[in-house]
Amino acid sequence: ADQIINGTAFQNITDLTFAVSINTDYAFKFYIVFRSATTTTGFRFAINGPAGAVCDYFMTYQTVANSTTVGVATWLQGHWIVYDTMTALTATITLGVDLVCIIEGRIKVGGTGGTLAARVASELANDNLVVQEGSWGTWF
Repeated sequence: ADQIINGTAFQNITDLTFAVSINTDYAFKFYIVFRSATTTTGFRFAINGPAGAVCDYFMTYQTVANSTTVGVATWLQGHWIVYDTMTALTATITLGVDLVCIIEGRIKVGGTGGTLAARVASELANDNLVVQEGSWGTWF
C-alpha cells in the first residue's frame, strides 16, 4: 500500500526491508516511486542496517518531473558508504508528480545481524511524501 512519510527524520519504508545474517555479504536494489502529497518539498533517501557492517551504495534520483521533451528530466547520482547520510534535496517536488529513486549496492555484514532498510525523509516537517504501492526491492 502507499506509505505516508511525514517529518525530517529518516523512516524505514514499509516492506522495503530484509533480514541480514551475520558474516554474510548481500547485493540489493530498491526501486522507489514517490510524490509530494501536501505541498512542494524536498527529500532525502538512504539505507540503514546493522552496526559494524560495511556498505556502499549508489542512489540515482529525479529532481524534476518526467517529460517527453529530450533533456527535461533531471537525474542526480551519489555514492555513499555510511548509513543515513544524504542531505535534504531542497529543490522542490511539484505536488502530485511521480518521481523515482533507485538505490543499489552491497552490504558486508560482520558479527551483528539485523535488518537492511530503504529509508526516506521529507525536507520539511509536516510536508508529506508518499512512497507508492508498486515500489520494490530485491537482494541476493
